[in-house]
Amino acid sequence: MNKSIWAKIRSVAGETFGGFITGTQVPNDKYALDVAVKESISIGSTPSGLTIGGKITEVTLNTSTWVALPTTPQTDRNAMGFQNLSNDVVSINFATPAGTIGWKVQANGELFFDVTDSIIVYAKAMTGSPTVTVMEIS
Repeated sequence: MNKSIWAKIRSVAGETFGGFITGTQVPNDKYALDVAVKESISIGSTPSGLTIGGKITEVTLNTSTWVALPTTPQTDRNAMGFQNLSNDVVSINFATPAGTIGWKVQANGELFFDVTDSIIVYAKAMTGSPTVTVMEIS
């Protein structure tokens, strides 16, 4: 029996498109379709990011307030690095919970991750008032 399902497909470049896929229902499995590709699809894409540049910001932290790293993110950010050259442990989080719950970056520690500018990263000192360095690439 022929069935159709709506499928959402994400390309390697991150574009999303969708459409109906029609196939023959697999016997004894109401959720599976045996699908044969009848047409190839080509998608033109232009890589975003890694073409604008970078930004380095120093941010002073304290023990009472979560601080956004940095206050204003680099437009189209793809990745960021966090360097704690102080003698104090710093907590990193994607929210502002009570206390210092988060990923701990030790004294003289670093943290690197892929994160867009739509995701706000916060930091808070466990002790003292360390100045940390944030590097963003877009």
